[in-house]
Amino acid sequence: MRKYFIKNVRYSYPDTNKIHSAPTILASFFLLMMHTNVVYSADSLTRDIGAVRPTCNDISFITSLNNDDDNGDGQADNRRKITAGVEDNLRQFIFSHKAASKVYVAQPVLADSSNGTSSEKRVRAYSDDQQTPFEFNKEYSLPLTLYLEGTHESKTLNDFGIRYEYRGESSEVICSRTVLGTVINLTVGFDAPKGQGTDFNSYNKMLITASGTANAKIHPSGSAQIEGWRYDGTATIHKPLMSISRITAGTSITPLDMLDGHMLRFHIQQGNQGIEAYFPVNITAPMHAATVKGWIDGKPVISNWINTKKGHFTLFKKEIQYTLLDQFKQPITKSAWAGRMVQIRENIAHVIQSFLPRVQNWINTSLNWSPEWINKPKGTFTDTIEARDIFKDILLDHSTINGSRSFHPSLLKKDGLLLELGENTHNWEASVNGVRPVIITQNQFSVRTEKIREKAGRQEIRFKSSYIVKTP
Repeated sequence: MRKYFIKNVRYSYPDTNKIHSAPTILASFFLLMMHTNVVYSADSLTRDIGAVRPTCNDISFITSLNNDDDNGDGQADNRRKITAGVEDNLRQFIFSHKAASKVYVAQPVLADSSNGTSSEKRVRAYSDDQQTPFEFNKEYSLPLTLYLEGTHESKTLNDFGIRYEYRGESSEVICSRTVLGTVINLTVGFDAPKGQGTDFNSYNKMLITASGTANAKIHPSGSAQIEGWRYDGTATIHKPLMSISRITAGTSITPLDMLDGHMLRFHIQQGNQGIEAYFPVNITAPMHAATVKGWIDGKPVISNWINTKKGHFTLFKKEIQYTLLDQFKQPITKSAWAGRMVQIRENIAHVIQSFLPRVQNWINTSLNWSPEWINKPKGTFTDTIEARDIFKDILLDHSTINGSRSFHPSLLKKDGLLLELGENTHNWEASVNGVRPVIITQNQFSVRTEKIREKAGRQEIRFKSSYIVKTP
């Protein structure tokens, strides 16, 4: 990516395109609007919130279709026995009445069933341990707690019911009611265009300042009130009370200890009963760099012997390949980029120095570098470092004796310093369109005298170049 110290120093960027300004948010918005195929997330979960407390008045309830995978075994929960303490797609029923001591609970039936039985079931029922199947058509002492699990989606609102009777000590009926229920299939999804990265649903990640479309579907429609979207992390939710909403990430990343911990949630409500669907959204940015190959070991490069004749000399030619990582030390390409671009820049011109005035002047006047952000669409970059074809004159002491050419006295000793980064380091920074820049390397560099000799009446010198990669 960078060539330095070539013919009095020049840089080239063969694998990048420089940019002068970030793409506008408007451009990102139009890209988003063109991407309309929302994928419903396989990682989304749902849960029931709130309890039903049957009274002697007519009431209704909602419960979720339990087709998520709370225990992570790869199967929809409504297809097998649930796990107590883990399953949260259960609607709690609490039967209690101040004038009654008993309650009779009949078998659930479809609303259009005239004979009180039906082969088409909507729910399974459990006792208060959430494991033992609840027995209907029996009388129980109060208070009574049971749980309903939605196993089949309702076709219409309130399409099944459960009849119950509050009874006294002698089983006399105090009141008889039927609570009508709806099993709601709530599905949610999120689509952030992958851009140069990866489809969002592969890792539930997107870059800072990126946008995506959140979509919720409720069936049967109109079965509950939409309470809308919210996010546990930092993001702007456009039209949060709509089932389809645009979500724009802020500039804050998901903390390291919160991988899959910040949820995008969609909530519906009926009375005091809620159903919530949610899935993780991790906001990422390039925060680290990992060396892949190249001059990684920091082993010094020893130059050929350099004499005082007019001409040029060469020190080394090396390269280092890096992969950009997010805060979780995973490749940044595992995030959806959604119209954003990962970029890098360096500080070399501000830190490289020499105590030799002619060398420092050469650096100041000949170093060709750019402070601009450089696009990295592959999430990788190669730092090619060359020091060759350098004029020998900059090494010489120009207060010559008897017309002879001699190296500068500071170089005529072991470890004499030619170039270094001083107290600073060669830093590469990374960002997303210039936002939230972070230092990803703190590399060290020096060129020192390795050995001096005389040959055929001339001084000769050999240099040792060291470049040490440090990735915080």
